[in-house]
Amino acid sequence: MHVPATQVARSHLKTILSNPESRRIFYFLVLNLSYMMVQMLYGVWTNSLGLISDGMWSEFLVLSSIK
Repeated sequence: MHVPATQVARSHLKTILSNPESRRIFYFLVLNLSYMMVQMLYGVWTNSLGLISDGMWSEFLVLSSIK
């Protein structure tokens, strides 16, 4: 039986957002990923190796937080 990926994603998101503790962790991850993307894009735009490497470090930090 094939279940669409969007339906699975909605189900997981609903489960995450139903618990206040997991909701805070989810919002933290989204905020951290957003900040990382801004760092990466601005680092590429300004050719700043420091911002790019800090963005990469933030990405690994977020990925290590996900279990």
